[in-house]
Amino acid sequence: MLDSVGLVVAIVAAIFGYRYAAKKQQSRTLDGYAIKKLEESGLDITKEYQIEFWFYSDESDAITRLAKELEERMLEVHVSETEQDPRFVIRALKTMTPELSELQHMRKDFNSLAKKYGAEYDGWGCSS
Repeated sequence: MLDSVGLVVAIVAAIFGYRYAAKKQQSRTLDGYAIKKLEESGLDITKEYQIEFWFYSDESDAITRLAKELEERMLEVHVSETEQDPRFVIRALKTMTPELSELQHMRKDFNSLAKKYGAEYDGWGCSS
């Protein structure tokens, strides 16, 4: 049985390991690498899982508007404030199959959406 905390840590580490890749390659590399790590950890990527998408902002008003737009896109949204610094975080959830082309499309869309609100899209993760 997979250790879900270990799996999330592995995915986050994989994403941060590729964070400084060339911008054009980034969406293909990050998502493909993360899916590969999911498979290597024993996850059946043909099944649906709850995927977590992360956004950050220094502005509570911006994060509130971003959260509303994500909810309109049928994502379950949780907003909180980080403990380390005065930043706000959105954890948006969607149950889906971790399919590469869909996640690449969502990354592009979420990067644009985050930019619109002066926020940062930080990527996705999944636990079993």
